[in-house]
Amino acid sequence: MCKIGKFEGIIKLKKLQKYLETKRGRNLRKVNVVSLCVCYQENQFFLKQALNSVMNFSDKIVVVDGSPFGPSTDGTRDMLEKLQKENPYKIVAAEGTFKDLWEQKNTAMKLGLREKPDYFFTVDADEVYRENDLLALRYIIEADNAPEIVMFSMYHTWRDFNHHQIGGPFSNPFIRLFKVQDGIHYDPPPAGDEPKDVKARYLKTDLWYKDKTLYLGRPLTFHYGHSKTIWFEFLKVLRYAKWENASLEAALRRIAINGWFERENREPLLDVKPPLVMEKYEDPCKHCPKHRHLIWYCKEKCPIGKNIKYEEPMYDLGNLKETLEKNEMIQEEL
Repeated sequence: MCKIGKFEGIIKLKKLQKYLETKRGRNLRKVNVVSLCVCYQENQFFLKQALNSVMNFSDKIVVVDGSPFGPSTDGTRDMLEKLQKENPYKIVAAEGTFKDLWEQKNTAMKLGLREKPDYFFTVDADEVYRENDLLALRYIIEADNAPEIVMFSMYHTWRDFNHHQIGGPFSNPFIRLFKVQDGIHYDPPPAGDEPKDVKARYLKTDLWYKDKTLYLGRPLTFHYGHSKTIWFEFLKVLRYAKWENASLEAALRRIAINGWFERENREPLLDVKPPLVMEKYEDPCKHCPKHRHLIWYCKEKCPIGKNIKYEEPMYDLGNLKETLEKNEMIQEEL
């Protein structure tokens, strides 16, 4: 494990912060952190909250908006332009049409490299950080013996802001903060979420990085994506199927929303106001079982889902839109 002062391996951030505060100005150094965010149709949800939460932590934030269907149509561009005016020289924004998610992520990384960063910090469009936690991360990477990779898990809110998930495949630590390596890039699935260096070494799994990685002892970020309505979750799954040229059933399994447990929050995770679209929106999937076995429910019971040919790798977006309109279903732009 990478050592930080007297702390080794799994650490507690409050103790680390208190310890490193005594060292500030003596053995801490300035590092350049560039945050990377890719998005599509997320302005109606938590994109602004996500970017604002990492604003002070980041020296620069690169936001790349787009999809195989083109840029977002939900006001993302206007919101980013406003953020750029409020935070001069902080936001780098781009948009386009990308054949897949990995092309979009690599576009963000290439733009980020122009800023000559020491570290990349990847931020999903539906996750929010606390300022003190990011301050502790700053202390970690500004120390003389800073790790090259920091891994941690996340809290997933579930259905609403009063529950979060425990267990499930996303509970394992993942990479968000990592030092810039030669030839850094993303590969398509199944390794798409793992950065890879010029020597074909994956930062998360290659043994060469084992002693250069710090694992934090608790979740560090708050993922609000699963607080959206079930129908928005279903549309997200459809996009994954399209992007990865996969069957819908395979995409549903990839999102991994089966068999997760939930726990009621005894204290608020963060003071995040739900976006207006969520306050007004009536979920057409409100009769879906609360445990959300979507693979079974959508294929067998859903009046729309059961008519979709799940094993066809590319579905007809036009027919899907017509089907939704006939059923008077409010929809996200695809």
